[in-house]
Parts: sequence; structure tokens; C-alpha cells
Amino acid sequence: MISNGEGYRETQNTNSAGIDVSSRFSIESQLGESGKAGFHLFYRRENAFGLGGNECFEGKTTCLPNDLNPTTALSKQTKSLQSDTTGLETNLIWNGPIKWNLGLGGFFKKQNSGEIRDRLQPFTTPIVFGKDGFGKASYVWLSIGIGNFHLLGRIERGTGNNGIVSVTDTIQREFLPGLSTSNVNLPTQVQNVLPETRANGYSSKSSFRRVSVFFEWVINSRFRMAIGYIENKNYDTNGVGQRVYIDQLGSERTEKEYLSQWNGSGNLGIVSYSVLDRQVLLRTTIEF
Repeated sequence: MISNGEGYRETQNTNSAGIDVSSRFSIESQLGESGKAGFHLFYRRENAFGLGGNECFEGKTTCLPNDLNPTTALSKQTKSLQSDTTGLETNLIWNGPIKWNLGLGGFFKKQNSGEIRDRLQPFTTPIVFGKDGFGKASYVWLSIGIGNFHLLGRIERGTGNNGIVSVTDTIQREFLPGLSTSNVNLPTQVQNVLPETRANGYSSKSSFRRVSVFFEWVINSRFRMAIGYIENKNYDTNGVGQRVYIDQLGSERTEKEYLSQWNGSGNLGIVSYSVLDRQVLLRTTIEF
């Protein structure tokens, strides 16, 4: 299948004019008169073709921000806009008086990286060689239905945050084995798009747990309505739940400022709160 998009489970068509290519392979076996078992493989190539040659010039898209230096003209290889996602699912279905669907799945994502060069100095070594990134997620679901009403629960754990899977682990690309470049002295705008230096390297190691429960009314085969509850919790690289730090004026502060209150800097009135995102929503599905 060919689609206009930005990769598996991403906000679509916001950062590139490229076209995605995806495929799915399924095997379903009948288990008696009422049962069925399924095994499904899927793959998606983000921005497989159709990329614009200037989409990774600095400041054009979020691929590479402007470093605000008039003496440079940075660019990044457009392959950094491409990713590969491979996953599998297996499920058991029972269509008796009480219908149920139990399944589990997981997927792996590889985000390509690319060199960053100064187009005004095309014959020098790259400013950044880049790191390919890898991420993953797993999930399990259970659906129980009687007649036209179904209750669906799902739990998902993955790398990234806010329920969006991001790449975390990286592999350094080098000009020669053991010969790489330092990213410490790069402009802050450029550091913020590199997994090993953005937010001191911690944001790229985050993970999330997402729990959702939906009660669905199947009005007919093409029209459904559901009310649901979604809960999301983020974790840092050490597996500690995400927290937010607020001062006396209600402004958000950093963890470093919060901890400095106990090393002689005095009480700044900064307090810590646990962060847990909850949503209640009404969803309508219409198939044409």
C-alpha cells in the first residue's frame, strides 16, 4: 500500500512531501466452529520516495533547525527523514454467546540518521556523522462483547513519551573506525535534534506506559460509537516517573533548580509534582 504520510503511528504529512510504503501479511486459522487464531506481520517504510532535495536544509523543516549563523549553510542527508517499522501481532477470537478477542503484539522501529555538512565547505569532513536510532513497543489487548456492546482494554509500553513511540538506542556512524566528531561545541539548535545531546541525553531514553479502556456500541457494521478513558505515564532513563517542578509564582522550573534548594542555595519555593495524563473521550467510527 502507498500512502502520503510520516511513518507508522506518526502525525501525518507535517514534515515532508515523501510517500510511505506499507504492507501486511496475515494468516488466520479456524479453531472449531466458533474460534479463530490469527498471526499478522506488518512493515512500513517512512518517506520511501518523493522526498524534496531541500527538505533537510537548515530552517526548511524540523529535519534541521537554523543555527542562526550567517557564515554557515548547514544541510543534513534526506535519508534521515526515513524510518523502517516492522511488527507482528497474534490473537485469539471466540464468537460464542460472549465474544472475546485476546491479542498481543509488538513492533520495532529504526530511524535513519545522516551526516550534517556545511554546504559552503563541501570538501571538509562532516560536522556530524549521525546516529541511527532504534525504538520498540509492545502491547496486549482484550475485548469482550455481548450483542452490540463491547468492552475493550489495552496496555502498551514503549520507548518515547506521551504514547508516541520514539527511537532511543543509537549506533554511531564514523568516518573511519574510532574516528568520530564531537558534538559538544555544536550550536544548541543542532544539539537539540541529536539523540545523544538533546536535553543532556535524557529525553531520548524516556519510555511510557499507556492504558486505555473503551466501551463501544456497534450500531451497525459501518457505524460505531464509543466512550473511553486513556491514561499515560512517562518515565525517565532510570525508570522513574516523570515529574514537574513549579515555583511560588506558578512557573515551571527544572529538576536542577529544584535539587539546588538542598545544597546551600536556599529555599526557592519550588515543589515537585508527579505527572499523569488522563483523558476521557467520545469516539465515533464511520466506514465508507
